Amino acid sequence: MSFQKNMKNISNKKILIDNKLTAIEGDWQFNSDVSKVFDKHVRKSIPFYDEIQKNVSRLSEWFIKDGSIYYDIGCSTGQTIFNIFQRHKKKKIKIFGLDLQSKMLQLAKKRNKSSKIKFLKKDLSKKINLKKNDFTTCLFTMCFLKKRNREEMIKNIYRSLNSQGAFILVEKINSNNILGQSIFTEIYYDFKIENRLSHSHIINKAKSLRGVMRPLSEKENIDVLKKVGFKKIEVFFKWFNFSGIIAIKD
Repeated sequence: MSFQKNMKNISNKKILIDNKLTAIEGDWQFNSDVSKVFDKHVRKSIPFYDEIQKNVSRLSEWFIKDGSIYYDIGCSTGQTIFNIFQRHKKKKIKIFGLDLQSKMLQLAKKRNKSSKIKFLKKDLSKKINLKKNDFTTCLFTMCFLKKRNREEMIKNIYRSLNSQGAFILVEKINSNNILGQSIFTEIYYDFKIENRLSHSHIINKAKSLRGVMRPLSEKENIDVLKKVGFKKIEVFFKWFNFSGIIAIKD
C-alpha cells in the first residue's frame, strides 16, 4: 500500500518545464497554466515557428477567396487564424477555430475580434461536423491524437473540403530509422538549449509528454493522407524532426 501511495504521489508531482510553467509527468495538457505562456514557450520549442506561420498564411492565398470557409483545428491562442485573416480580411469569408481548452479559446478571441471569426470548443478526439470549406489547417495538434482518431479526423477533413481545397498539416515527426532519430533528437535538444531552456526543463517536458504525444514519420503522415483520398501532396517545410505538408483535394 505504501509503495502504491508513493508511486501515486510521484506521478502527480508537478515538474518545471519552462519558467513559470509546470506539468505532471506523463500527463501533458494544454490547460490554463500552459495557455498563459503558450506563445512564448512554443517559440522556444518549435524551430522556425514564426516562419512556418508566415508560410502557411502565404499558401492560403491560393485557396481562400470570396465566400470561402476556413478551419483551424487545434487553434490554441489563434496565431494562425490571425496571420491568415490579415491577408484576407477584405474578403467575405468565414473562419472557425476549434480547440478543447477554454483558456486557449479566450486568448484566441482576444487576439481575433472580427465578426468573421468564430471559436468553438470541440473535443478533437471525437467526430466533428465540418462545413464544406476551401482551406483547413492543423498545426502541431494531430500528434496528440491516438492513431485511429487521427485517421478519422483527416478523413473528415478530406470529405469536408471542396474540390481544389487544401489541408495543411504541420507536425513533429519521427525519423525512419533509429540512427536518424538519435541524431535529430540531439540537434533538437541543442535548439532548445540555444533558446534558453535548461537541461532540466527539456528532460521534464519529455517526461510530461510520455504516452501523450504520438508522432508518426513523415512517410506515415503522407500514407494516411493518401489513404483518405488525397493525391496532390507536397512537403513545404522540413527541419530534422519537424515537417509541413500541404494536401490538395482533386
